[in-house]
Amino acid sequence: MGIIKINLTKSRSIYKNPMSANSTQIKLSFPAWLKLRRDIAKLTQEDIAKALNLTKQTVSNWEKGNTKPALNPYQTQKLCLVLGVSFDDLVKGFNEEAEVNIS
Repeated sequence: MGIIKINLTKSRSIYKNPMSANSTQIKLSFPAWLKLRRDIAKLTQEDIAKALNLTKQTVSNWEKGNTKPALNPYQTQKLCLVLGVSFDDLVKGFNEEAEVNIS
């Protein structure tokens, strides 16, 4: 897997995991979480937009933090499917509770 860059200035907080001396956990903002999940899934903003029947600009605005998604149930389910995440993971990302371990 290639290197995925995360803009840490958009992350909510960074803290050391007391259980591991070599691991850092990052709590991501929704825009950073969405970008990370999209990169992991190897999707473009256009891919997400097409899957949800939205414009690329809408997805771009989510990733910039300009707006948050207002999705209907079908779009919510579809976003989970295209990103390869559970509904719980999507909610954590949306509520800015998603964490990423960095070793």
